[in-house]
Amino acid sequence: MHAAWLLKRMSGKEVFDENIKKLPLHWLYLRLPDGQMLRDGDGIVQGNPGEPYYWKSPLIMFLFYTYASDPIVKGEFERQGGEMGDSVLFLLLNDPNLKANQSLNSLPLTIDFGPIMGSMVARTGWNIGPDSDDVVAEVKGGGYHFGNHQHSDAGALQIYYRGIQVADLGIYGFYGPPYDFNFHKRSISHSMMLAVDPNEKFGNTESNDGGTKFNQRHPETIQKAQSDPWFNNGTILSADFGPSQTMPTYSYFSVNLKGAYSPKIEDYIRQFCFVNLENDSIPAIIVLFDRMITSDPNFKKYWQVNTLNHPVIQNNHIALENRVEDRIGKTHIKILVPEIKDYTTTVLSGDDANSSFAYKYEVPGRIIERNFPEAKGHRIMLSPAEPSKEDSFLTFFQLSAEHISPIEVKHRENEHFHELSFADYIICMNKELDLISDKFTLKLPSNSSSSKIILTGLKEGKWIVKRNDGKIIFDVDVLPNKNTIYFQSPEGVYDIIPGR
Repeated sequence: MHAAWLLKRMSGKEVFDENIKKLPLHWLYLRLPDGQMLRDGDGIVQGNPGEPYYWKSPLIMFLFYTYASDPIVKGEFERQGGEMGDSVLFLLLNDPNLKANQSLNSLPLTIDFGPIMGSMVARTGWNIGPDSDDVVAEVKGGGYHFGNHQHSDAGALQIYYRGIQVADLGIYGFYGPPYDFNFHKRSISHSMMLAVDPNEKFGNTESNDGGTKFNQRHPETIQKAQSDPWFNNGTILSADFGPSQTMPTYSYFSVNLKGAYSPKIEDYIRQFCFVNLENDSIPAIIVLFDRMITSDPNFKKYWQVNTLNHPVIQNNHIALENRVEDRIGKTHIKILVPEIKDYTTTVLSGDDANSSFAYKYEVPGRIIERNFPEAKGHRIMLSPAEPSKEDSFLTFFQLSAEHISPIEVKHRENEHFHELSFADYIICMNKELDLISDKFTLKLPSNSSSSKIILTGLKEGKWIVKRNDGKIIFDVDVLPNKNTIYFQSPEGVYDIIPGR
């Protein structure tokens, strides 16, 4: 931003692309209700564990709000104290006529960050403070990997509700020691899928964590980033939210992560669907669907979630927990696919979690002394019981207040979808590798006067929704790279038909 401002003042023109003005949205959306932020790369944890602390960089906010004349970013600058230690620079750049707007409520609750550094963040609100019940969730994947401080985290999931529930583990203290290069920067410290080819090498590191490529070089040109598969971090297939564009009910993200891994992966799609239930007891649910195909059936796959407090596992149910002060939040994870007899579960905790299979890594002294929970977390790993080239995991996450029983979810598999029904919602997750272009039938339950239906993974073009008596309810244009339909309807049998 110093360069952007310098060139603007020297030339009288904005030399950098216009989209540089939108970069602060990344930090605004990663902000958590406790004042911290979702973890991203080698970000250094600040403050003292267990104590409230608002992560901040007021100089960066100042340079951005003055350059973009953005009242919301100026509001964030003021929230961060309104001082950046350089009164001369303040006099040179500040516009006193620009009034700060400290409210974030005009921003959509969901953002798709686009195809370069692919990710989606979905929220239930913008409330900051110990009494906040907001959920914040992020899924990554797609775009390019630029090396160095960027982690091998394509596909990684993070969830916050009254504390971090699904976490990135590891703490950045020094660049390049064994703990950093073999664990902290690697896929195994993130909540994502692993596939272990026993002969795979990850640069000069000793560990084979089964994750995405470990990139420690950067592309020298745009053309190099786009043409060299080494920098490929996956391809976003779909990103959509709605029906409201400011307070969406659902947020959907689908990414093909084959390119982020070595050729050990023939194909792999991760789908994420976040639903804002607008409910104080259970504010949100997340459906996660993974379909992975390896080049060798003997490459062992692992579906992994990491957390900061000891999980409780019973049958196909995983319970996570965290708190802000005395307010406890829980995450209930139900494994819908595969069946419990078809997978094994391993939990690694504390020092054992700071490992990459055969190798354990010692947290650097100056980090461990500060007692950050990410330095002694827990990893939950599910692995198919029998070798196979192809495996799928369908999981249902629900965030709930303490002492609230999880809602019941029913699962049914048909030709094209995994169909999940809960409360008054039905979500159909595309189970195919390709977009769906065929007619299908949906039966809505008779125990609800009106169901909210979310259909995902549909091929772009016109689709018709009609009752089985032939009456057309509506038709809709499914947009490319969005690939969803949302509607509400009473009980009955409905045909969903591609138009001509």
